[in-house]
Amino acid sequence: MVEHFPDLQIILGDAARLEELLPEYVEKVGAIVSGVPLRALPLQKQEEIMRAYHAMLKPQGQMTQITYAIPTITVPGLERKFGGFMLWNIPPAFVWSFVKKVSA
Repeated sequence: MVEHFPDLQIILGDAARLEELLPEYVEKVGAIVSGVPLRALPLQKQEEIMRAYHAMLKPQGQMTQITYAIPTITVPGLERKFGGFMLWNIPPAFVWSFVKKVSA
């Protein structure tokens, strides 16, 4: 894969610790695509990961979550929007978007 994407950097780490793993990108990321199985994790871990996503996104940045259930986590400053349903996926999956609100 590296030969097709020479600038690709792979980082192995805990999604809840994004600020520590990628401090130079805090509040600079325009988009995150996540397939992390949030609903399979303890509630506290789900909240930690969602707060980490929020911290990384710039204002109006968007995190897209592919999941098999409706997300129940709410994070202040992230607006949840239904993005669609992927019937061709087995099992069918939901797509949800979370947009970082602009601070007042």
